[in-house]
Amino acid sequence: MNDLAKEWMASPHWGGWRVGMVDTDGDVYTETKHGDPMWASGGTSFIDGGDYGELPDLDHPGTCAFLLEDVRAAWGYEGAHSYRCFGGGWAVNPTYPDMVSLPTEQAALMAALRAAPEPK
Repeated sequence: MNDLAKEWMASPHWGGWRVGMVDTDGDVYTETKHGDPMWASGGTSFIDGGDYGELPDLDHPGTCAFLLEDVRAAWGYEGAHSYRCFGGGWAVNPTYPDMVSLPTEQAALMAALRAAPEPK
Protein backbone atom coordinates (compact mmCIF):
# COMPACT_ATOMS: atom_id res chain seq x y z
CA MET A 1 0.00 0.00 0.00
CA ASN A 2 2.90 2.38 0.59
CA ASP A 3 3.74 2.40 -3.14
CA LEU A 4 0.14 3.33 -3.93
CA ALA A 5 0.20 6.05 -1.25
CA LYS A 6 3.41 7.51 -2.72
CA GLU A 7 1.92 7.42 -6.21
CA TRP A 8 -1.24 9.13 -4.94
CA MET A 9 0.76 11.92 -3.27
CA ALA A 10 2.84 12.42 -6.45
CA SER A 11 -0.27 12.53 -8.64
CA PRO A 12 -1.43 15.88 -10.03
CA HIS A 13 -4.82 14.90 -8.56
CA TRP A 14 -3.54 14.62 -4.94
CA GLY A 15 -5.91 16.75 -2.88
CA GLY A 16 -3.47 17.15 0.00
CA TRP A 17 -3.78 16.16 3.63
CA ARG A 18 -7.32 16.63 4.91
CA VAL A 19 -8.84 16.54 8.37
CA GLY A 20 -9.54 12.92 9.33
CA MET A 21 -6.82 11.30 7.21
CA VAL A 22 -4.63 8.79 9.03
CA ASP A 23 -0.94 8.37 8.28
CA THR A 24 1.10 5.16 8.26
CA ASP A 25 2.11 5.79 11.89
CA GLY A 26 -1.56 5.86 12.96
CA ASP A 27 -1.57 9.61 13.57
CA VAL A 28 -4.73 11.50 12.62
CA TYR A 29 -4.52 14.74 10.67
CA THR A 30 -6.59 17.25 12.61
CA GLU A 31 -6.12 20.72 11.12
CA THR A 32 -3.82 23.19 9.44
CA LYS A 33 -2.31 26.04 11.44
CA HIS A 34 -0.39 28.69 9.55
CA GLY A 35 -0.12 26.34 6.56
CA ASP A 36 1.44 23.45 8.52
CA PRO A 37 -0.39 20.13 8.97
CA MET A 38 -1.13 19.27 12.58
CA TRP A 39 -1.67 15.78 13.97
CA ALA A 40 -3.70 14.54 16.92
CA SER A 41 -0.44 13.46 18.58
CA GLY A 42 1.16 16.84 17.87
CA GLY A 43 3.90 17.94 15.48
CA THR A 44 4.07 18.15 11.72
CA SER A 45 4.54 15.43 9.13
CA PHE A 46 7.83 14.07 7.80
CA ILE A 47 6.96 15.47 4.40
CA ASP A 48 6.74 18.92 5.98
CA GLY A 49 10.04 18.59 7.84
CA GLY A 50 8.52 17.33 11.08
CA ASP A 51 8.52 13.93 12.71
CA TYR A 52 5.02 12.55 12.06
CA GLY A 53 3.27 10.79 9.22
CA GLU A 54 5.18 9.94 6.11
CA LEU A 55 2.31 8.59 4.03
CA PRO A 56 -1.48 8.31 4.04
CA ASP A 57 -2.57 4.92 5.37
CA LEU A 58 -4.58 3.40 2.53
CA ASP A 59 -5.49 0.43 4.72
CA HIS A 60 -7.53 2.84 6.85
CA PRO A 61 -11.07 3.06 5.38
CA GLY A 62 -11.48 6.74 6.18
CA THR A 63 -8.23 7.66 4.46
CA CYS A 64 -9.17 5.47 1.48
CA ALA A 65 -12.38 7.52 1.21
CA PHE A 66 -10.23 10.59 0.49
CA LEU A 67 -8.63 8.68 -2.39
CA LEU A 68 -12.15 8.07 -3.72
CA GLU A 69 -12.86 11.79 -3.30
CA ASP A 70 -9.78 12.63 -5.41
CA VAL A 71 -10.86 10.14 -8.09
CA ARG A 72 -14.31 11.72 -8.24
CA ALA A 73 -12.85 15.21 -8.37
CA ALA A 74 -10.41 14.19 -11.13
CA TRP A 75 -13.13 12.68 -13.31
CA GLY A 76 -15.87 15.08 -12.32
CA TYR A 77 -18.48 13.77 -9.92
CA GLU A 78 -20.55 12.54 -12.84
CA GLY A 79 -17.56 11.65 -15.02
CA ALA A 80 -16.61 8.46 -16.81
CA HIS A 81 -15.20 6.47 -13.91
CA SER A 82 -16.63 3.46 -12.19
CA TYR A 83 -15.32 0.69 -10.02
CA ARG A 84 -16.99 -2.19 -8.29
CA CYS A 85 -16.31 -5.24 -6.19
CA PHE A 86 -16.86 -8.62 -7.76
CA GLY A 87 -16.01 -12.16 -6.60
CA GLY A 88 -12.92 -11.32 -4.58
CA GLY A 89 -11.54 -8.65 -6.91
CA TRP A 90 -12.16 -5.10 -8.02
CA ALA A 91 -12.92 -3.82 -11.48
CA VAL A 92 -12.28 -0.34 -12.74
CA ASN A 93 -13.59 0.99 -16.00
CA PRO A 94 -12.27 4.52 -16.44
CA THR A 95 -12.63 4.45 -20.22
CA TYR A 96 -15.34 2.17 -21.55
CA PRO A 97 -15.08 -0.57 -22.87
CA ASP A 98 -11.67 -1.39 -21.32
CA MET A 99 -11.97 -3.29 -18.05
CA VAL A 100 -9.12 -3.91 -15.64
CA SER A 101 -9.33 -6.42 -12.79
CA LEU A 102 -7.37 -5.54 -9.65
CA PRO A 103 -6.93 -7.27 -6.28
CA THR A 104 -7.80 -4.36 -3.97
CA GLU A 105 -10.10 -1.38 -3.85
CA GLN A 106 -7.11 0.92 -3.39
CA ALA A 107 -5.44 -0.44 -6.55
CA ALA A 108 -8.68 0.05 -8.50
CA LEU A 109 -9.01 3.63 -7.28
CA MET A 110 -5.40 4.40 -8.22
CA ALA A 111 -5.99 2.90 -11.68
CA ALA A 112 -8.96 5.24 -12.08
CA LEU A 113 -6.84 8.17 -10.88
CA ARG A 114 -4.04 7.28 -13.33
CA ALA A 115 -6.55 7.22 -16.19
CA ALA A 116 -8.11 10.57 -15.25
CA PRO A 117 -7.57 13.57 -17.50
CA GLU A 118 -4.81 15.96 -16.48
CA PRO A 119 -6.02 18.86 -14.33
CA LYS A 120 -6.56 22.12 -16.15
